[in-house]
Amino acid sequence: MARIKLDDIRAMGDVTQTFRWLFSVVKPPTAVTFPASGALDLRIETSELPKKTGSSVEVQLKGHSVKYPGIYKPGGTMTFGFVETVDNIVATWLRDWQLACWSNNTGTRGPKKDLEAVIQIQLLKNDDTPRWQYTMKGCYLEDSTPGQLDGTSADPLKPQLVMSYDDFEQGPL
Repeated sequence: MARIKLDDIRAMGDVTQTFRWLFSVVKPPTAVTFPASGALDLRIETSELPKKTGSSVEVQLKGHSVKYPGIYKPGGTMTFGFVETVDNIVATWLRDWQLACWSNNTGTRGPKKDLEAVIQIQLLKNDDTPRWQYTMKGCYLEDSTPGQLDGTSADPLKPQLVMSYDDFEQGPL
């Protein structure tokens, strides 16, 4: 096999950039008043991407062992990082979703169908047109961190959300 040349790398085309993506809540949970998707997309700083992990099935017959692909399961959770603004859009969203999932005073929650969202991440080309899409289903707030106060820097407050999801679809656009 020949050694890679600089011209080979140039011929690959544009690379995927980690800052070109959109976040949207395609179907918000009905139990919670969600901010407009544009308000969240504007404030989201970091996101993981969903993944599925496969397991193997091993078959042993007459001294031989062969592995087969088994079940592929979704990772189950993803972490999103936001930048908070003084209007508390992110804090209010996280509080309301958490209270819908578990009322502190009564220990009750709404029906599962009213707590779940469909969340989408679109990866963009360099001209900001969508090129690949992840759509997570059965999403609900599993955990959140309101951020960390730091009296030595001028950084904004950065809350994080850990979202649970049942499954996802992905593909080109």
